Amino acid sequence: MTDLTDALERERLSPGTLQDEVRERLAHVEPRVRAYRTLNPQFGLTRPQPGPLSGAPLAVKDLIDVRGLPTEGGSPAYHFMPARHAPVVGRLVRAGALVVGKANTKELAFGITCPPTANPWDLACIPGGSSGGSAAALAAGLAWLALGTDTAGSIRIPAALCGVAGLKPTHGRLGVKGVMALSWTFDAVGPMARSARDLARLYAVLNRSRREVEASQPISVAVPENYLEGWLAPGVHDDFLAVGTVLRDAGIPVREVDMEPFSTWTRLFRAVRLPEAYVYHQPMLESPARERLADDGLAARLLAGRDVPAAAYIEALRERDALRQRWLKALRPGEILALPTVPVTAPLDGEDPVDVAGERRDLWETLVRYTLPWNVLGWPALTVPMGVSRGLPTALQLVGRPGTERMLLSAAMWYESARGPWRLPDIR
Repeated sequence: MTDLTDALERERLSPGTLQDEVRERLAHVEPRVRAYRTLNPQFGLTRPQPGPLSGAPLAVKDLIDVRGLPTEGGSPAYHFMPARHAPVVGRLVRAGALVVGKANTKELAFGITCPPTANPWDLACIPGGSSGGSAAALAAGLAWLALGTDTAGSIRIPAALCGVAGLKPTHGRLGVKGVMALSWTFDAVGPMARSARDLARLYAVLNRSRREVEASQPISVAVPENYLEGWLAPGVHDDFLAVGTVLRDAGIPVREVDMEPFSTWTRLFRAVRLPEAYVYHQPMLESPARERLADDGLAARLLAGRDVPAAAYIEALRERDALRQRWLKALRPGEILALPTVPVTAPLDGEDPVDVAGERRDLWETLVRYTLPWNVLGWPALTVPMGVSRGLPTALQLVGRPGTERMLLSAAMWYESARGPWRLPDIR
């Protein structure tokens, strides 16, 4: 698979070639991967605007408004035809990107799977969620760039399981206007791409920055060893050890930091996410549209937020603020936290619980274990492919203090170069 940045810089691919390639794959590959909920009938029929993304095919998660295409949140309970693009989409279109369609999401983004989308590396495996359609579209060559949303890992988890790159920016960095909410305290819109270089290009447009990101090794790396112990599948463990070798060979100092137990993070997360999701979807839950929800148990999970006491919600936010202050001391300025994005490779569709280092563990808790804490803090976190284990990708996650997206992208680009060439599955 060609890197978009390299292709455009070397003029190996014209905008028309990009569109033709994706149109062909939509005809032959999309029926098996099922990355899209709605395809854009205008894709390939309009000339792209000149710009840094000119002609780049873009997949947009079906929580984000695209003018002329329905926003449904992956659910029959919603159908909204927006009159204008969400601001994040508008920036990309003005930079020349062409919307291929609305990518599948777990219904209302409430989960870490994404039926009916399959993982392009192995169609029997899940792509992760809730931005699974966006990640699968990239990995299957059905888009060159993508937008996702992330509340507990919904950009990084599918990007990791599908072998692509994704960034959850600092909370509030890109704004969520024109985006269906799940939890306004934790939600973030972010870019997804086939490489860290493309991710940096995409983020620069989203963030309206004229400065290019250049690859640069981190000055210091912290690793939460206590949080990883006993939770890594063998292949993920081996690939993460190889990252340590890359860092040591480059002379980068690596030190250990302690993380709070997973139960601390999930307790705070649920006390905030549940009532916020209920409040946002309350009009739907109190209308006939509730009967159209595809997931039989989704209404009950949303209604659970109604029973969270206000005191518990407020105390969780206060405790979150205390955690932020502790982590501002734990992670030094200019330092990057490194850990796997997920403890396992892509599970089989329907596999729950999953095997993790010889233990059977809950699927949701397994996949969000390393991603959810950074939503609680509101800190930026990036995932980039790390290796391949038994035919499925593993992934490295880089986390920084608030506002350090450029530093993370720079480090990811450096690691990408040090890691060596990366190839996505070639589905025919």
